[in-house]
Amino acid sequence: MSVDSRTRLHKNVRNLGSEEVFDALLPGAANVHGDLAARGVRVKGLPPLGLAVGGRSVTLSASDGGLALRSGTDHAGVVATLDDSALSDLVQDVQSTMGLAMTARVKIT
Repeated sequence: MSVDSRTRLHKNVRNLGSEEVFDALLPGAANVHGDLAARGVRVKGLPPLGLAVGGRSVTLSASDGGLALRSGTDHAGVVATLDDSALSDLVQDVQSTMGLAMTARVKIT
């Protein structure tokens, strides 16, 4: 029995650009699940997370019972720098955060 409970099929994975992730996917997910994500951030005491892809960046942080997205990484406690394909793989569960680190597809500062 597998512990993998993902429901996405490999044939449904496609290349997502950072614009789509930053402008649609993350805001939509924050709108639907931001309260739960923010609670997890607070419980774990996590700093704001910055994502830098190409020339664009955003910071995710717990805010007012939800998850806020800000342009830039000036207020991020941790910044993950990656390319479009790595971001696409991450948000579609093709590769985990540890997998990205082990294959040198992300730089954490």
